[in-house]
Amino acid sequence: MYNKKGFTLTEVLLAVLIVAIVGVALVSITTAASRESGIANNKVMMRNQLSSFMRQLRRDLQEATGIDFLEQDNYTGTHSTSDWLTLLTIHREGNPVYYCFQFGPVGGGITNAHVGGQIQRLSGTDVTGCPTAGNGNGKDVVLRNVKYIPDEETYKYPAPYIQNAGAGAILIRVVVEIPGAQPAVNDAIEEVFFTSRFSN
Repeated sequence: MYNKKGFTLTEVLLAVLIVAIVGVALVSITTAASRESGIANNKVMMRNQLSSFMRQLRRDLQEATGIDFLEQDNYTGTHSTSDWLTLLTIHREGNPVYYCFQFGPVGGGITNAHVGGQIQRLSGTDVTGCPTAGNGNGKDVVLRNVKYIPDEETYKYPAPYIQNAGAGAILIRVVVEIPGAQPAVNDAIEEVFFTSRFSN
């Protein structure tokens, strides 16, 4: 009688199955961790952009001799990426500053919403307002991936929104959202800034 040692086919198949299950679990964990890391990085990037945008806007408002606001009621419905919105005109000694919003493509999970827009800060001797069509100069972008939420009765919080809130207060509301991100990656800021320099 010979004493033959080795693995049976059943044992080999069982070992392969266990290795496959462990491998799938490791891949799933790694993918989830990578996705979470990507989302976290995107949120940090968006928060940094929002902070930088607000710092610039605060500086401009502090230097203002007068401030004009957009009447946003007329800007509902669907827009193209060549459409612009004048969010704010800041008068100051020297050249005025224009905060201009360019629409991105339709999307963002809300009817007539747009994602992937941008806000440009325009100022200079040759600047007389926001562009009426086209892409502007592109170099003065102060905030990217801006989400547009229309000012309609359906939506309680339109954005971007910079308006006279009364009693010398300016209400600033901006939402940023990365287009096509799954799951959705977004961030928002809302702040009240007090000043006595309203033009309208």
